[in-house]
Amino acid sequence: MSKYIKNSCVNYSIYFQKSLAYQCISSTATKPKTRRPLKPILQVSLGATSRIISMFSLLDKPHPLGIRIGINKKGCNGLNYTMKYITDNDEGRKIVSKDEVIDIAEGITIFIDPLAVFAIVGAVIDWKENDLTSEFTFINPNAKGFCGCGDSFNV
Repeated sequence: MSKYIKNSCVNYSIYFQKSLAYQCISSTATKPKTRRPLKPILQVSLGATSRIISMFSLLDKPHPLGIRIGINKKGCNGLNYTMKYITDNDEGRKIVSKDEVIDIAEGITIFIDPLAVFAIVGAVIDWKENDLTSEFTFINPNAKGFCGCGDSFNV
């Protein structure tokens, strides 16, 4: 009897080992996995949406496919946002084939460069106007620091 108590971890019967393993596997397989909800990649404020719509209405035909948002290595702090029109041609379609797509209004789409997604997740684009400037601003929770002029950021 003492032999089994000393080596109780080693002397399980094969049946007991299999049933214990089955219980462990089945108990973990039946529990529903809970995940945190995913952040939206990008949110566009009403002010930014209305400004983009007005910019598109001022453009001559052909109407662009949308706006592509990306990041460049630039500025004092490392990264800089880029925004450019994507036109309806072969090069434009090739560029946006792997991009994340956000439809903000009828006929207006925002494409996000796959290399920029890690830095943009959860950001909000807004349109700010004051006496001296009017510009799109990015409110980014991932940004850890900004340069003094506000032109670049780091993640």
